[in-house]
Amino acid sequence: MKKCILLTFLMLLTLSTTLFGQVKHEEFTDESILLMDGSLISGVELTNKVIIVNVWATWCKYCIKEIPDLNRLAMKYQNSDDVLFLAIAPDDADHSGKLKRFLEKNEFLFQQVAPSTTPIFLKRTEEMRYPTTIVYNKHGEAEEMFVGALKKGELKKIHRIINEFAANGDL
Repeated sequence: MKKCILLTFLMLLTLSTTLFGQVKHEEFTDESILLMDGSLISGVELTNKVIIVNVWATWCKYCIKEIPDLNRLAMKYQNSDDVLFLAIAPDDADHSGKLKRFLEKNEFLFQQVAPSTTPIFLKRTEEMRYPTTIVYNKHGEAEEMFVGALKKGELKKIHRIINEFAANGDL
């Protein structure tokens, strides 16, 4: 189980570090992402989807400020099986329950990836600025990366990317 979790977070590192290469979804078909609610997203479920990844922290005021905008984005595409919204917050690496308590009081509609105790994961996310949002196309290629709180124009760009794939039948 620990190996599965470690592999899961290594996969997420590929999605969420500042070293964004072209990662193909096909590489993840044998992996799963463990969510905070205990459910798993299989690697197969990652294929042929636009994936929006938000890296955030409960102590980051800009992260918290952008949650309502991210929720509106997730609500707009909530009935689409072709878009996946993931959030990664390393707040509970010490198992303090801080992230769970925050989410009980504050709605965040992105699927929350289970916190990791893997030092590599913590080291990699600490190198990032919070918040960071990455948009991957259905081919697993990073289309855009936004560092800092999302601005109105950046949110429009995310909508454009999602809609572009839908219009082309790529979703």
